[in-house]
Amino acid sequence: MQKTMKLERLPRSARQELFDFYDFLVQKYAPTPKRNAKSTVAEAVRRQRLQRIFDESQGKLPDGYRFDRNEAHDR
Repeated sequence: MQKTMKLERLPRSARQELFDFYDFLVQKYAPTPKRNAKSTVAEAVRRQRLQRIFDESQGKLPDGYRFDRNEAHDR
């Protein structure tokens, strides 16, 4: 099943959002190639670093911190 869409009819921001959503779907549903040992080790090292940073901060956010979902998703 192959269909085409006329993306030029959409504004640029809508096209970008569509491409982003497509990337999300590919990452979520497409089969992933097997990782080699080198990339697995690199990922483990990154996780350890992030865990150390989290542990040092004791998982606490600064006083007055407020999460702004809109700001987090600004493009």
